[in-house]
Amino acid sequence: MSLTFHFHPLSSFCQKALIALYENDTPFTPQIVQLGEAASRAAFTKLWPIGKMPVLRDNARDRTVPEASVIIEYLALHYPGAVRLVPADPELAWQARLSDRFYDLYINEVVGKIVSALAAALPSASSLPRRRAANLQAYDLFVRGRWLGSQSYGDTKAARPLFEKAIELDAGFPEAYAWLAMSHYFGWMYCGETEVHRSLARSAAQHSLANEKERTAHEGIANAACPPERLPAASGVSD
Repeated sequence: MSLTFHFHPLSSFCQKALIALYENDTPFTPQIVQLGEAASRAAFTKLWPIGKMPVLRDNARDRTVPEASVIIEYLALHYPGAVRLVPADPELAWQARLSDRFYDLYINEVVGKIVSALAAALPSASSLPRRRAANLQAYDLFVRGRWLGSQSYGDTKAARPLFEKAIELDAGFPEAYAWLAMSHYFGWMYCGETEVHRSLARSAAQHSLANEKERTAHEGIANAACPPERLPAASGVSD
């Protein structure tokens, strides 16, 4: 495959370029970059010494293309599809680029700095280091399951296969285990599922704790262990 996209799934700038790739079903190989891991960082900075994501590598044209906005322009020029990524009308094109730069430079980056400042100032807002998904498909399934499972108690049952498939693809994914635990718990507590789902909730939460001690996992294992009469009617229990 000609195109390789180097990115991290939690980066909004990487997500921006991903939208362009997916919009036209452009074939590409995803390559997740973990800057906190020495081998991944070394491989990425060898490709792009500046070390900022995303970067698109086009082996067919022997080009390395950095920056989300530039990647979108490059795809529009060399890999066009059914959806036009940049307006053909020059008047509309410069307006599109203005909006792109405005939201990137004056909204996205500023909000990111505010959030980082708050996280540093407020201990309760700081998150513990997490073991992230190593498999892109597993992460995608987890995100979709998390969204579905947050809609209602009933939807947590519908989300369960997504968490199970994510775990099948990445057996050490703690957040997927934690949400699977809550899915089983809510199924047992609120949706009429049998007692076995309480045991399954405890087992999934313990798997999450074994991989990473994060608050979500503690919530799942607390819910699985507490008698129903001790739990609030519409909320879980946290540590």
